[in-house]
Amino acid sequence: MAEGAGSIEFTVELERVSDRDVTVDYATISGTAIAGADVDPAVGTLTIPAGDTTGTITVPILEDNLVEPQETFTVELSNASEAGLQVLSAIGTIIDNDVTSFVMGDVDAAEASGERSGDRDPHQAIGERSVRRLHGG
Repeated sequence: MAEGAGSIEFTVELERVSDRDVTVDYATISGTAIAGADVDPAVGTLTIPAGDTTGTITVPILEDNLVEPQETFTVELSNASEAGLQVLSAIGTIIDNDVTSFVMGDVDAAEASGERSGDRDPHQAIGERSVRRLHGG
């Protein structure tokens, strides 16, 4: 999920409908995504009401301004009631949305052509030849 999305949702699904509420505890575990820096730590109990087959765990993603590789964390399930656990964990992947910008200062076309700034009148227009040299011409 993209870093700027706000959260990642994990769907917990029952194999069949239960006539009782099903609960399962969950907790996030840091990987390369660090709790408190990249994701808000999520700990709680998910309840899937009787008659339903799915529930959702939402893990908030924290926005930063760092250019970084993809980061991962794990959501672990435990202590299920009224159901058994076949899958004990899932991995969330955060795809960075920050980019690197390059800033380049102004270049005097005469300096780029090999002239020194002191060799010309600062009020004199820069010739076409100097401009072409700056652009590789």
